[in-house]
Amino acid sequence: SDQQIVDRLAADLLAVEISPEARAAMLEYVRAERSAKEIPEGQLLEKKGYGESILRQTAHLILSLPEAQLN
Repeated sequence: SDQQIVDRLAADLLAVEISPEARAAMLEYVRAERSAKEIPEGQLLEKKGYGESILRQTAHLILSLPEAQLN
């Protein structure tokens, strides 16, 4: 699901827990991008080109969060 994707990426990429606001923003991004490409929820990983692009951009956004800037 979109929630599982966001939660997994945040857990793998951040040393601290993602804020609820940032999590909601990431979730909205994934939903919007997936919907724009007409990919049903739960099938993002099956859509190689589009899915990978959305995942890469989501990872980039997560790594741009203040939570990722901690030492």
